[in-house]
Amino acid sequence: MDGETLLGYLRALENGDELKLNRLKDAGLDTHQMARHVVDNFLGDAFQHGIFHADLHPANLLILPNNVVGYVDLGITGVISHYSRQNLTTMTLAYTRGDLDRMCAAFFKVSAIDRQSDVPKFREGIKRLSDSWYEASGKHRRLRKNFTLVMLDMLRLSHATNIWPERDVIKYIRSSIAIDGLITRFAPGFDLGRHLETVCDNYLRWQVHKSIFAYDTLVGWASSGEHLARDGALRANNFLRRMAAGEMSGQADVGRGSSLNHEAFQSRTLQLAVVILTVALVIAITGDRAELGVNLFTAEAGLLAGAMLMLWWNVSRSAGKPLSD
Repeated sequence: MDGETLLGYLRALENGDELKLNRLKDAGLDTHQMARHVVDNFLGDAFQHGIFHADLHPANLLILPNNVVGYVDLGITGVISHYSRQNLTTMTLAYTRGDLDRMCAAFFKVSAIDRQSDVPKFREGIKRLSDSWYEASGKHRRLRKNFTLVMLDMLRLSHATNIWPERDVIKYIRSSIAIDGLITRFAPGFDLGRHLETVCDNYLRWQVHKSIFAYDTLVGWASSGEHLARDGALRANNFLRRMAAGEMSGQADVGRGSSLNHEAFQSRTLQLAVVILTVALVIAITGDRAELGVNLFTAEAGLLAGAMLMLWWNVSRSAGKPLSD
């Protein structure tokens, strides 16, 4: 990788090396964009993949074209369990929003607690410390203390109350502190708290979508919906088909005379209906912005439209087929 190290950039700032600074500026360096990439990469690695670079000092990060971050010296990495990832995401999001109860609850889940632990004292300590962490901003609380100082306050309090975070959590917090220190030096004015809130909120949404749209989940929902509504749905569809074909005098019943192919056809139609309902509910519940583009909403809308077209085609085909097909 051909690029300037972040350490070289910081030294250029300290020494007033205008030649190097202008060269980086002409190459398109945007320190706030670079900071966003550092945070996004770290949290993406930790929360999605469970492994992250745990030695993020300025000499190990390169400034590449388009504010891409280059990483070197991967001798020290952190591995974090899926269980810890979920709770650390919740804790980080609660911290950015000033939700102290949820923050404590998530911290306890990734810590060792025994008879010597003083949980009430920890909660009281967090509430007392939060007066210096936040300031009122309308109806919300806004961070006025950086991430490093908040995490150090929490670790000191956990030590005083005999509540010990797990080893993988400690390594995550240390790396987070290192990133906060880096960003404070090379991108002053960057709102780390707000960006953390956005990233964690998006990750939790992604987790919800991932679990809902998992293959096994969709098949399970479709199968459950089919079994619950099979009898009524099949009879109603048979009635509509006969009415469209002008066979109202016939007996609208789907029973032993139906072939296996027809039953499978009806089952597939009902499953499509369940998928449509599921996708529509997810779009409504998760509250994603209805904005077309390369995003999750567009994928959901496409899936919904495709399923509706297939359902319409199946119903139309069913209406024009004789019962014995």
